[in-house]
Amino acid sequence: MKNLLAYISFFLIPGAFWAQTDSLRLHTLQTVFLDVEPLRKALDDSVYVFTDSSVHAGAQTLRDQIFLSTSLQIREYGNGMTAGISMRGASPSHTQVVWNGIPLNSPLNGQTDLNTLSILLADRLQVYRGGMSMLYGSGAMAGAVVLENRMWAPAPPLLVRLGYGAFGKRHVAAKFRHRQGRWAGYAGGDFLNDANRFRIPEKNYVNRHARRLQYHYNAGLGYRSDRTEWRLEMFRSRSDRLLPGTLTTSSAARLLQGQNRYVFTAESNPGTAWQWTARLAHTDESYTYFHTGTDVPSGRGKAVTRMAIGEVNYALQENRHWFAKADLRRIDAESMAFGPHVRTTLRLLAGAGGRKGPWQWETAAGALWYRRGHSPLTGFVYGAYRPDKRSRLSLNLGSNYRLPSFNDLYWQPGGNPSLLPERNYEAEAAYRRGGKHAYVRAAFFYRINRNLIRWKPAEDGLWHPVNILSTSGYGAEWDGKYRLAAGRSNWCFSGHYVWQRIRNDHTGKRLSYTPEFLWNLSAEWSRRFVAVGLSHRFQSFFYTDDLNRSYLHGHRLWNAYARIGYGGWQLTAGVDNIFNRYYELMPGRPMPGRYFYSSLQYIWK
Repeated sequence: MKNLLAYISFFLIPGAFWAQTDSLRLHTLQTVFLDVEPLRKALDDSVYVFTDSSVHAGAQTLRDQIFLSTSLQIREYGNGMTAGISMRGASPSHTQVVWNGIPLNSPLNGQTDLNTLSILLADRLQVYRGGMSMLYGSGAMAGAVVLENRMWAPAPPLLVRLGYGAFGKRHVAAKFRHRQGRWAGYAGGDFLNDANRFRIPEKNYVNRHARRLQYHYNAGLGYRSDRTEWRLEMFRSRSDRLLPGTLTTSSAARLLQGQNRYVFTAESNPGTAWQWTARLAHTDESYTYFHTGTDVPSGRGKAVTRMAIGEVNYALQENRHWFAKADLRRIDAESMAFGPHVRTTLRLLAGAGGRKGPWQWETAAGALWYRRGHSPLTGFVYGAYRPDKRSRLSLNLGSNYRLPSFNDLYWQPGGNPSLLPERNYEAEAAYRRGGKHAYVRAAFFYRINRNLIRWKPAEDGLWHPVNILSTSGYGAEWDGKYRLAAGRSNWCFSGHYVWQRIRNDHTGKRLSYTPEFLWNLSAEWSRRFVAVGLSHRFQSFFYTDDLNRSYLHGHRLWNAYARIGYGGWQLTAGVDNIFNRYYELMPGRPMPGRYFYSSLQYIWK
């Protein structure tokens, strides 16, 4: 009973850790998680998966984990500043981030800042690429990042983590889980204090006025009956950052952000022909911006989303099923740049799938309606062939869309209420072979994007968003992992490689901000309670304008770490950017050089 009261009281905490509670409300937008097991297995063709045990020791945020462990491109406006994922030449607003079935992309600007999400926010992190990401709705044109808390899955009851790093970084995190009979719950939180002050001698630059403070806490409470499972989950965060400017400009502007998400889920227990899920959610977000040297807000905005989602799956036979989903939501948004506006959307999705011998297939189609009358149609067709238990050949055709953000539509001066939804079409062929200790996967894709939104200067001297940009391109991706036991030692090798050629159809040139090559290679040796790891990340140069006249140099980063564990304790020390290379992820915004970090973690098993 004490544990139950503790969980309930955690939901009622007013969140008065920050003084600006009223001005820091927060968050979300359009897309929902379809929890159908056959589809999840099909999606494994294009997925990175991370769990609590595979979190990088130097990672405090979702951005850190993805940048240090994959070959995905991160677009980041300075160290610790706004960051998003770019997949297959698409912008960060074309990757949807989902937490326990709730979309996190902001209705205001259309994307999620990965530097504001804690790595301990969920038990499992999955990154999907390809056409089947249309299951996650608007904003998932290139892929989706899915965060899940698995209440009833086996997990350590307590995890505590202390982190210390160069440039004045401090990090504290804890997570508690408990199961008793039909009840289960979790609670966790973290706090990050980062002075973020570093020097770039060759550029005569000091990254000053870049301090960031942020915290988050989340909790969940669940109950299982014989037929139904109920879950109530929440997540809240606050972020306070100073924006340092660029190599040629100085700034000490301040940005406050807040996020609150609450979701109630009821779903049937597995084991019956009929499976259903129902969700009710309330989410809100806010931001407040202060110019350098002033305490008077120069920018402020907020958005509130309410949603109701229903999903059903029916197994016609042992190897055939169909599914359907209805998603209704209302978004209320306003800012100092535009007055209050409301968007109500209804999305319907239906599909079917099956398996016969070595063949598997899945297909789905959906449409969305909202007040302005546009109804983007989406869909995918997936087929796979397994010549044996360790191999799989697959083909995936899909299309998706993204609705314009509130800033695109209504920002004054410059917004364009006549914008059309962005569209994309994608084809992917993949081959995967592997087993318990090793696997290799190769994928080839071709994608077309239409009606992409770009802000352009007009005759009135103002910048306006227009549906002007169309892109097309192709590429290949390779992923692999190999585990080897040699005597008392264990080795693990992994690699991710991306090659892509994306073209701006308007200019005939290569698409700006899109490198042609990216890779991430890593190796780890471990023996008993000791482990040592080394990784190498490479990103080629990319152009920064539509006519390919200016560009940003590529970079090579070497990282290393050593870990010692005993009982439930684990001590890790590492260094990123060993050779102190200068690099930028966005023009004029240098990233730090050689960076040392350490962490102490305790897991009570």
